[in-house]
Amino acid sequence: MKTIYIFFAISISAALLTSCASDNGKNTTVLVDISQSIKSEVLDWYLQTIESDICANLTQFDKVKVLLIDGASQTASKVLLDLDLFDHKNEWDVMGLNANETDKLKKAAFAKFIHSKMLELKAAIVEAKIHRQEVGNTTDIFGALEVATNNYDGDFNNRIVIMSDMEQYADKCKMNPQGNSSEWLSQTADIKFNNINKFSIAIVTGEQMGMTKAYYNEIRGYWTEFFNKKGVKNFSYQGADASQLRQSFLANN
Repeated sequence: MKTIYIFFAISISAALLTSCASDNGKNTTVLVDISQSIKSEVLDWYLQTIESDICANLTQFDKVKVLLIDGASQTASKVLLDLDLFDHKNEWDVMGLNANETDKLKKAAFAKFIHSKMLELKAAIVEAKIHRQEVGNTTDIFGALEVATNNYDGDFNNRIVIMSDMEQYADKCKMNPQGNSSEWLSQTADIKFNNINKFSIAIVTGEQMGMTKAYYNEIRGYWTEFFNKKGVKNFSYQGADASQLRQSFLANN
């Protein structure tokens, strides 16, 4: 059986560290899969992506929260990072001898601040994997989405980034290569989330060494149809046939 190798680089246009106060800030919730099906190198790549392509492009008017996905995504939900940039704006409020130097110093200070938060995030994930091993053999993406959609803030542009192989495996639905998207859609037709149609949603899978192309496409087809039925207008699913997270997804619009 042919195995599909899925890996891609995310490229997002850099956001300025200064933004008009009249713009709605971004309220981004990141769901990170730490279940046993995610290889350590893929998890490392997820963390690199959070730092370089999500957090590095935030502005002082943005918020980001990182939650985990495993077998207890909802019943034992855990916040790995909760960051309101406006509360920390003094961290990069530095002045240089001129405008160019000030700009460079601000960007350097901001990057240093973000990197320190990423170290905290990495430590939180290491601890979570150690203390949540008993729920690491299942994957409750629906439970994580329930928590994420409750993070909706009407004063912000709300978006969810899901970093996972997207193989739901919990009581509500257990995906496997013998299943199909129609069967899974029937099993999950009654699932509802608050304000789901007010979120932009991006899925990034990373490299999935053991997943066949047919199974990958079945899973992708399922989630595409699932979110379409929930009224999600801005949706992207990153895999072998995509090379960048939509530039509009993290833009202030």
